Amino acid sequence: MFLKKLTFPIIIIFLPYIFFDVLLPLYTKELGYTTFQFTILVSVFSISQLIMRLLLGRVSDQYSRRSVFIVSLLFFVAAYLAFSVADSLWILVIARVVYGIASILLTISIFGMITDTNDNFAQKLGRFDSNRNLGGFIGVGLSFYILSNYELLNGWKVLFVVCGATAAIAFIYSLTLPKRSESQRNINSNRVVLSPEKRKIWMVNMLFCLISSMIVVLLIPYLQAVFNAEIKEIAITFILPMLASAFLGSFLGKLGDHMGYRKAITLSTIISALTISALEDFCSIHLAIQLLI
Repeated sequence: MFLKKLTFPIIIIFLPYIFFDVLLPLYTKELGYTTFQFTILVSVFSISQLIMRLLLGRVSDQYSRRSVFIVSLLFFVAAYLAFSVADSLWILVIARVVYGIASILLTISIFGMITDTNDNFAQKLGRFDSNRNLGGFIGVGLSFYILSNYELLNGWKVLFVVCGATAAIAFIYSLTLPKRSESQRNINSNRVVLSPEKRKIWMVNMLFCLISSMIVVLLIPYLQAVFNAEIKEIAITFILPMLASAFLGSFLGKLGDHMGYRKAITLSTIISALTISALEDFCSIHLAIQLLI
């Protein structure tokens, strides 16, 4: 029940969730930075997240899920306002690190609330993903509106000022939520040892993260270079998957609960492999046609 009350703040806190990955490489290019310098930005963010997950996970165990969630919203406000004034690479790095802290704290608190319920884990996780993607979909519409009235550099600033304001609204709203009762959590200070089965899951997750990180860095510049696509054309291309992810998360999570995690992980791995292969083949065909023409 408490998770349903978090729907509104989750939606409005994740307005940049989709357009951010599209606009960031374009924004850094507009500032005069190369693709290599952009990869440095992404690499610093990825390394800092790896370290912060370990530290913040231990710290968050000392506080309630609600408190961690509310603190994460404050970090979102700070991150979005930092992005709004980011006119150099080092400010972007700082903003990305703060954004990473916010995302980690929010994810830890939400996942903790979900695991506390002990039922329909995947369905509730899917609902969270749907709310997050719905916020990102709304954010795409917001970015279209703002960037149609401003050039990219000024539009970026206006966009993140608006996102900072909505994050502040989410923070104020969350303060009004009643405190939820939480069972006493026993904090084990011993070293965590993963079972062989969990190590396999960890490896699969690491591979997914590795692939997604490479795609984030290269996809938008690649689409611009190969297809000479503008930002609006790129956004339109992703409308269908954005809609699917925004409204099918709960259903797919429920399906995962019935299938079991083994079948769900196997199926998602196969689909991901087929998608990447199809993208590679399509790009190769397009380049061949261009050469013939």
